[in-house]
Amino acid sequence: LTTLQSGPGDGETTPSEVAEGSSKSTMTVGKLMEAYEVCITSLRKSQSRRRINSLTRIAPVNFTKEARLRVHESTIDRIKSLNRLDMELYDYAQDIFARQHHRTMQKLKHCRTQKPLFSIPLALLLGERVY
Repeated sequence: LTTLQSGPGDGETTPSEVAEGSSKSTMTVGKLMEAYEVCITSLRKSQSRRRINSLTRIAPVNFTKEARLRVHESTIDRIKSLNRLDMELYDYAQDIFARQHHRTMQKLKHCRTQKPLFSIPLALLLGERVY
């Protein structure tokens, strides 16, 4: 909690201040939620600033037909190669997902065919003798 802090002059409570105020007593759910909200707000602000700074460094590209004709053939070949690898990776991930989905559905079907847990007397579940 103490590593994420709002920027200077934000006029907001910092995570360290929230944690500091609650470190002397037991941290309640309310205090914990307050500390979380302060941390997540600070994190979102810093990520937003980082994203904006990154986007300002990207130069706009002109995708006119003339501009495309000036792209070197080796660059186009490299893009095609990387796109092909991306598609292979995508297909591989789809296969993994399909297998996991199939296994999960099989487990679900198996669970549905099992005798419900609640129909077994509690004493049997606890290993006690039933008289």
